[in-house]
Amino acid sequence: MIRFNRRMQILMEPLTCNVSAQYPSTRRMIEAGFVAVEGCYFLRTLFRQRYLEERQSSPAARDDTGLETFVNKMHVEDFKERPVESVAFAIQYQMLSNWAASEPELVMRSAYSINDGAHALRFYVERGGEIPYLIDDLELYAEEAVIEVSSTSVDELKRLLS
Repeated sequence: MIRFNRRMQILMEPLTCNVSAQYPSTRRMIEAGFVAVEGCYFLRTLFRQRYLEERQSSPAARDDTGLETFVNKMHVEDFKERPVESVAFAIQYQMLSNWAASEPELVMRSAYSINDGAHALRFYVERGGEIPYLIDDLELYAEEAVIEVSSTSVDELKRLLS
């Protein structure tokens, strides 16, 4: 599954990027992968600090998707490599590809959004019984360019950006 709104489509049309490109500032994060804790999956390099922050602020809350999107959020513009969109799509592609190879029975999703110069990338497991992270109609994100990709659709993402 891959879906995006019109704003993202406009951004992607002229863009060509090598989603397999290795960026020095993202390599460690991609290689470290995910860690499983209490039925949730977290980027190993972001886990400790953010997980503890969230658990301390709302210890009784149990929204696995919300917790994963909080912990597994990065601002791609903070990485030194440019263009930011190419870096974001490379991270998205490589993380989801690695996930698909190591956890084929679970589907991981990633949302990439751009709003006012902020490039946010999030990862979360697809699960039933919870409110999805993104609403069905991505066009309702009027101020943002949004794309959601699942670990079952990484080849499609690569084709779109080639």
